[in-house]
Amino acid sequence: WVELEEEKNTSVYVSNLPFSITEESFIELMSKCGVIQRDARTNKLKIKLYRNDDGTIKGDGRCCYIKKESVIMALDILDGWNVDGKIISVEKAKFQMKGEFDPSKKKKKLTAAQKKRFIESQERIFEWKPEKPRNYRPISDCTIVMKNMFTLEQMMKNAALLLDLEEEIRKVCERFGTVKKVVVHDVNLP
Repeated sequence: WVELEEEKNTSVYVSNLPFSITEESFIELMSKCGVIQRDARTNKLKIKLYRNDDGTIKGDGRCCYIKKESVIMALDILDGWNVDGKIISVEKAKFQMKGEFDPSKKKKKLTAAQKKRFIESQERIFEWKPEKPRNYRPISDCTIVMKNMFTLEQMMKNAALLLDLEEEIRKVCERFGTVKKVVVHDVNLP
């Protein structure tokens, strides 16, 4: 059993929920105050609606956010919120051990690599990436114009020259990267 430090606790406990609430509507409600954390192993959202032995909703639940600021927002905004005619109560989650500690039920710790991947994936959620314009092309994409590759007389004498040039240019350019299109203009423009 591990005690969670108060400043690292990003979970809230919600009580007096309507018995008709679903996981989807609980997620929608809790998402109003921040991004809900995902489980590092299963990648499922870390929310829980507590249930009776027969599987019916008890009327309380737990939600774990990524940022502690979301907990403050949930306490300020959602505490006293009316959900389907019931006024819900939101408070910081307090974790207590029930019964005796059973080491066999303890989850295995994540490896350092798994932890690093999980933290990086969470940080990516909050990265700001400006949108690319519609006509954006990566730097690696470029158009090459080759001039004076043939004369009009050469093209008139040998019509197959057009196909040969296309193939030859493609082969040469593929040494430098992917070639999307090769166009040989068989008429010299002034």
